[in-house]
Amino acid sequence: MQAELLARYLSKECTTQEYLEVECWLCLSEDHVEKLKTYEQLWRDSANLVKQEDGSDSNMDWSVLQSRIEAEDLNEEMNKPKLLSSRSRTAYNNISYFSRIAAIVTLMFLVGFYGSQFFEQPLPEEVEPVFKEISMNKGQRGSVTLSDGTLVSLNSESSISLPNTFKSDVREVYLEGEAFFEVARMEGKPFLIYVNGTVLEVLGTSFAVRAYPDDEMVRTTVVEGLVSFRSESDGIEEGVLLAVGDLGEFNLKQKRLSKEQVQNLAPYLSWKEGYLTFEKATMDEVKKQLERKYDIEVQFVEKDIELLELTAELKSRSLRNVLETISLSLDLSFDLDQEVVEFKKLP
Repeated sequence: MQAELLARYLSKECTTQEYLEVECWLCLSEDHVEKLKTYEQLWRDSANLVKQEDGSDSNMDWSVLQSRIEAEDLNEEMNKPKLLSSRSRTAYNNISYFSRIAAIVTLMFLVGFYGSQFFEQPLPEEVEPVFKEISMNKGQRGSVTLSDGTLVSLNSESSISLPNTFKSDVREVYLEGEAFFEVARMEGKPFLIYVNGTVLEVLGTSFAVRAYPDDEMVRTTVVEGLVSFRSESDGIEEGVLLAVGDLGEFNLKQKRLSKEQVQNLAPYLSWKEGYLTFEKATMDEVKKQLERKYDIEVQFVEKDIELLELTAELKSRSLRNVLETISLSLDLSFDLDQEVVEFKKLP
């Protein structure tokens, strides 16, 4: 008798035919009984079933016989047979062959009447997974290692949500903001990231993703491996496959997906190293990144300043030095008052 079948029997997951097979197997040989720690109880119940046929115990419920046997003990005994005690052996010998046959017939009778109730219990409702959130506030960035070994670096004002336990066939997380993923490779268990209406799917690779709530684009850049990038919405093109050096963009307004090869990944990755890099970025974009990184408020005295474009690598850890570099590059001046920065054009 296979351990898997016995386990299904004990957990009420076997079919009616399998159920009868196990019961018959237990009744036919003492050698079989030696493999079960609870043999004596099972045969005592079989004797009760014979009594029930005589009408002495009309309320006998077949599930009572099942509940007396623990699956863990059963599995141990399947791998570690032991001899019956003399008391058990005596009890076994005292049960006649015809009584055992009668017990089997009675079991078949009960299964016929109660099988539909016993085997067709409604499945329990699927339990919703419990999610946890990991987030970074303004002025913060950090990293976390997930249960599968994946390393996630989060930029300021970013968060990921994920179940406490990944499913057996897929790993799913939800991102808001910006993050860099170094996904642990697990064959047959893809890693999916849901972000602002798009899905990124990988097996094991390194890539960056950005999609803040006020962004018009979802952007991803690949450092290592391959990334499948697609929209969640129906009717939109199937998606693109991104390789090393590829930039994938999904335009949220136009619902359009595109990719291109980029030579310089620094503007998309330098935040991870603690500094900012801009390449023809508008001052409106620079403003957003400064506010997130330094937890400040940036203001423009003249509105058209937000349209100016900046190309610069801002590696200084000093906010004042960073503001001076920006001002010199664009012929601006600035005032820094505690947590408020004000840019204005030079006279």
